Amino acid sequence: TIGRAFFGPLSREWVAPLGYGVWDRHGALKLILGAGLPLSRPQAIWTDAPLPERAAFGLVRDDGYILLRSPVPAQSRLEDIYGKRASGAMAAFMLDQPHDTRGHLIGASRISGEETLFVYRRLASFPLTFYIANPTANILTGWWERIWPAWLLLLFLALAGYYAYRWTVSRQSAWERERALRIRLLEAANQELEDFAYTVAHDLKSPVRAIDGHAGIALASAEGGLSDALRHRLTQ
Repeated sequence: TIGRAFFGPLSREWVAPLGYGVWDRHGALKLILGAGLPLSRPQAIWTDAPLPERAAFGLVRDDGYILLRSPVPAQSRLEDIYGKRASGAMAAFMLDQPHDTRGHLIGASRISGEETLFVYRRLASFPLTFYIANPTANILTGWWERIWPAWLLLLFLALAGYYAYRWTVSRQSAWERERALRIRLLEAANQELEDFAYTVAHDLKSPVRAIDGHAGIALASAEGGLSDALRHRLTQ
């Protein structure tokens, strides 16, 4: 048996009462060996356990009383930790699910008051459950420390893609404006060429008509005295 921790009047420290039954060969209980385990002993062994900041682990009885916890917060009284039934999320869940041997849950810790992830497993040979309590803020911090390089790379790629897109759009707009300008200049040049051709054609009509008229008059006046070569030139 493992009893509730109590404050020893002689040792002046918190002690966990342990009982071990001795049976005879007929299966009858003959006596119980009792011992008191000062809680400072296992806590001294657990001091070097690798734990994140503000995390803790320990043993809790089936009735919700904490048997061992490490580390013990400096601002907490041992009487509040070991002398009272735990009222946090872990204890409430154990009382509601007495046959659950392992699992995890998230809830408020009675000791720290923080939202905490509890991971627990019931010991096979003892009526105790081992648990680890880690504030969810620690988990988020650890997750962020591992993931921030990837997020930074994604942010860089997103910004690079955004600025590349903006540059492409601006260049496309510039190309479109330049193309429209070139088209307008070409249309204006074509219009000027058409106007010039019309002007030239209009200005040449009168001289050509005059030349043609004079050639006709000359041909009619000298109808019989022209050589074949000259007549051919005047009729062309």
